[in-house]
Parts: sequence; structure tokens; C-alpha cells
Amino acid sequence: MVQPMFSACSTLAAKSWTRTRSITVIAVVAMILLVVYVPFPYVDKNGDGSIIFHVASTLRLGLGNLKRRPMHDYVRSQVAPLVTTPEPIQTTLSLRKVALLPYDTAYCPDKKAWTAQCNTTCVGGKGEVPRLVHFIYIGKSMALVHWLAVRSAMRYVQGATVIIHYKGVQETCWAKRIKAMPGVVFSELKDNELASSVNGVKVVHLAHKADFLRTQLLWNYGGVYMDFDAILTKSFDPLMTYEAVVSRDMDGYMGNGLLVSRRRSCFICTFATRSCKAFDGSWAAHSVLLMIKVAEEVMKHNPSLKVLNANEGFFPFGPANEMNKQLYAGDLSTMKDFSLTTVYALHLFNKSSRGRIMRMTYDWIMNNRSPVAALSRSLLPKGFNSHSMNDKLCASIPDS
Repeated sequence: MVQPMFSACSTLAAKSWTRTRSITVIAVVAMILLVVYVPFPYVDKNGDGSIIFHVASTLRLGLGNLKRRPMHDYVRSQVAPLVTTPEPIQTTLSLRKVALLPYDTAYCPDKKAWTAQCNTTCVGGKGEVPRLVHFIYIGKSMALVHWLAVRSAMRYVQGATVIIHYKGVQETCWAKRIKAMPGVVFSELKDNELASSVNGVKVVHLAHKADFLRTQLLWNYGGVYMDFDAILTKSFDPLMTYEAVVSRDMDGYMGNGLLVSRRRSCFICTFATRSCKAFDGSWAAHSVLLMIKVAEEVMKHNPSLKVLNANEGFFPFGPANEMNKQLYAGDLSTMKDFSLTTVYALHLFNKSSRGRIMRMTYDWIMNNRSPVAALSRSLLPKGFNSHSMNDKLCASIPDS
């Protein structure tokens, strides 16, 4: 009697152990597949799901030998104490794109989905703006101005990772120098990541493609977006505590060439929703002209949106303003109403400058008294001197 009962108990225990072991194996395999194959967005220090993402990031680093994935510097810094051999610095980065909202075939976000997100989950996040600086470059040869823009971002957004979302960049001297900067990564854009048509209207201008892409980058990841003809002048630390920061210019408009935003900010969500609907193919209906209206609406119920005036913000000179000529031809020492120390950035307005910034040389920077030349001098390494030709200038700039 005892023997059959003992045998039955042993059989039951063996089956239970087998079932438990199978469940454990399945759970481990599922976790590995989840971590390796499921994309995760960048999450700031206090963002939603921090613990989950930190655990996933830790496991990803441990599984690096199984499937190598470039990791963001912030994630690497969080898990560095847990590993003995950190991954080498990546020169390219494939951002883990996250489809947070449904898209139609014309790239424009579904208006109902965006509206639902704005009214429910769009709470502006917590903590600081992520230390990410986004540039978009769709072109060929990089020049001195691009190097200056990236160098200013590295200096004045301290601890930031600079991500250059590019398409068609040639391996010129300036591109190599920018890639060599610590903390700079290049992320190549795919064709389907650039808008081809929005709201039934074809997107022809590259600037318009970049308009929609920058909105998506700030919604998905947060951070600072900069046009490549913008150069920072002082620390962005005071701005990183707001949910979003925008700036007026001297003409009364509000530019989108430099934006600061937390991930999933209410301002970006509202602006993206309205931008797609407003796009008609004209130059600014969906961007500069619309941003003023959106900012005024959001400020009524969201005090965490910071709007800077022209004399303290990113656009002290408007593209159509007569003072814009002073950017390149004026004498900074005689300007009574302007100082580089009172603004956060200079937008150089490449389009209205007729290519001046692409032709800047060392001699011009050192001998000119304009705001652009003075700011450029401040970003060159100390003790540096060179010839006037841009290729020689690039080759002779020291790394530090």
C-alpha cells in the first residue's frame, strides 16, 4: 500500500518538476527574445517604465555577443558598473525607431490617434529634457559651419550625445572630423523615414521633409533639435527643466530651427497634429506660421512651455529683418541692442545669407568683427592658427 502511494507521489513530483522547468525555460527564452528583438525607445532618467527599460538595457549589454546593438551613452552609463568590459564607442547608430502612433501611407500621423495621445497620455514627462541633440543632414559635403554647430552643441549641452540623422553625406574632411568627436553618432535615414506626401500634398522641398522628421524625433526621444546653421552661445542647462522651449525672432515669428522638448511633450504632440493638417506645400504654413498659434494655445493651460523672446532666445535676427545683414557684415562692438551673452543661440539663416556660411574661411573668422565671426572664434581650439583654405583649415584643427 505504501509502495504504490510512494510511486504515485514520485510520479506526480516528477511531472510537477518537469512542468516548472519547462515554464522556466520558456520564460527565459521569451525574455531573451523580448530584449534582443523588441525595440525600446530612449527613456530619460524619470520617464515611464524606467525600471523595465533599465533591466532590458542591462540584459541587452550582457547579450551583446549574441546580437550586437549600439547603445545610447546614457544607457551605457547606467549599466557600466555591472560589466567588466564596456562596449567600444560606436561611430554609427541605428536608432531603435518606435511606432508610438499609427501612420498612413503618406507618413502623416493619424489625427485621431494623435489627439487621443494629446488628451490622455501626453503629460509632458518628468525630470529634465534628455541630453540628446538631434541634427538632420540631407546633402553631400559638410563644411566648417557644420563642425561649429556640433562643437557648440557638445560645449553648451553638457553631457549630451549628438545624433546626426543623415542621408547622402560624403566622407569629406569635415565629416570625418565630426565623426571623430567623442559623443557624436551618425544614424543613416531610410527612404521611408522621410515624408513623400502629407495631407495628400507631395513633399518636394528637403526642408519640409526635415520639418516633419524633427517633430517625430522629439516626440519619440526628446532632446534638443538644431538646424545645422544654428550655433549655441551659452549653456542650455537653465532650459532643460522645462517641458518644451521655443523662441520668437525679431520679426515676431516663432522658429522651428531650434527646439527643446521632453519626450512626448504636450506642445510637440499638439504641433504635430496641427502641422500635418496645415501642410499645403507652401513654405511656412505648417511650421513657423502655425507654431505661434500652437504655442499661444498650449501656454493657456501648460505653464511648463517656455517661450523666449528674440533678445534672449535662439533667433535674435529674423530672416527677413534688416538686422539679419548685421550677422555677417555688422560690427559687434558697436551693436547697442545685442550681445552674444544674452542669447542662447545664433541662427545663421543659410537660405537668406546666400551661402555665406558655407564659404567661411579662417581669415574671415579671425579678421571680421561680425557676431558670426566672433562666435566662430570662440569655438576654435585655443592657440589654433591656419591658412585660409577650408581643406587646410579642416586638416589642421586639433582634436581638443
